[in-house]
Amino acid sequence: GDYTVDEDWENGKPTRVAVTNNKSDNRSVDIRVAGEVRSYDIAGGETLEITMEEGRFPTSIQTINHGVVSEKAMYDLSGRRVNKLQKGVYIVDGKKMVY
Repeated sequence: GDYTVDEDWENGKPTRVAVTNNKSDNRSVDIRVAGEVRSYDIAGGETLEITMEEGRFPTSIQTINHGVVSEKAMYDLSGRRVNKLQKGVYIVDGKKMVY
């Protein structure tokens, strides 16, 4: 979906999550945090920042509501190609993605 996800961590827990829309189009994205899915609008080239409260953990970008979705090779952080997704961080099209 051409998003970049960046996280800040402290004492083994996330404190901030930033999702950048790398396209010029305004888009909506559903993000699951602590089991709750919320829709966010992110303007083209802009970054959405979510501050994590105690006990809230980002778990995935659920769906991309606008844009073309295509099948791309996915790799774990060790560089091994992944065929079955589990929760975690992956490299997709050269960018870090959280699922």
